[in-house]
Amino acid sequence: MNWKRPGYLSDSASTVVYLPQQKTADGDIYSSETIFVPTDPSLTKTYKLPPSSTNKQKDVLASLVNLVKIAQKLILIGKRKMKVNKKGPGDFVTNIDKGIELLFRDWIYLNFPHSKIIGEEGQKSKISEKDLVWYIDPIDGTTNYIENKHEVTIHICAIKNGVPWISVVGIPNENATLGVSGQYIFSDSPSHMISSDKLMICPDNVVGTEFRESSLVEKISHDKIMDEFNCQHIKFNSIGFSILEMMRGNIQFFYKNNVKLWDIMAPLCLLRESGLFSIELTIPELDLTICPFSNDASFYKHLNDVHKKDCKVGLIIVTPKNMHNCSKKIKQIILDSSI
Repeated sequence: MNWKRPGYLSDSASTVVYLPQQKTADGDIYSSETIFVPTDPSLTKTYKLPPSSTNKQKDVLASLVNLVKIAQKLILIGKRKMKVNKKGPGDFVTNIDKGIELLFRDWIYLNFPHSKIIGEEGQKSKISEKDLVWYIDPIDGTTNYIENKHEVTIHICAIKNGVPWISVVGIPNENATLGVSGQYIFSDSPSHMISSDKLMICPDNVVGTEFRESSLVEKISHDKIMDEFNCQHIKFNSIGFSILEMMRGNIQFFYKNNVKLWDIMAPLCLLRESGLFSIELTIPELDLTICPFSNDASFYKHLNDVHKKDCKVGLIIVTPKNMHNCSKKIKQIILDSSI
């Protein structure tokens, strides 16, 4: 799927966001309707970065934070124009999802034309170890968004040479934006802690998970984990929101089997910044446990393969570093239940 850039950013105080509604014969996406987002001009003036700024992480972070703030406005304003389609059992997409991904892709193509993109709603690029790879989840928690629930997040991040290069996450219903790029950190949230000197790990046995209750295998493994650790569980129907709750000290550890990377990469980049958590991705068919940010050749080959299919990558487990044995036990329970 190719995205055609509309000329929607002007010097006025409104940003015109084109929502993709139809596909033409040549593959370009056009829109039959627009949404006008009232925006401070300071948010739009950084949209096109000067060539000298694209390698300056501070400038890129400022630009991307402004873009995510625009997307948050679009999410809130767009509810009245929401159109919903079903992708699969319990899996929905709205025109707002597509519009935000269009906006993000346009910003990437404009400023980083040679990079690769893995987005939930658009084409998944074939990636290689030297690529700058962007991951986009325009609305994490789409069902929550449709049902007017609080737990909704926006994700965009880039991985370069096997490490996070930049990440920004928006929480539209809290008017909060979090970002990190190299040594630079942005946060206008009073309750989400990014740096290790402020982040407090949840002292209680509380697990965050997004297991499918309709899956007998996932229900069995979940119940075994609850018994093993004598813990409570929190399920928000938004992976991003769950991971951010670890930064608030409300969730101690998190797991999700058959994860799709756009759901987790941006919030995990933020969580990684504290240095307090172990983040592991297990791919049973490769007998491989790896950091999800890695650019290992066999891992990228696996990603290219699954992105042609169902996009389910493997089992993600996030635990405090002093609870590494917890990760091993969770992995064993889930792998044994899957046999």
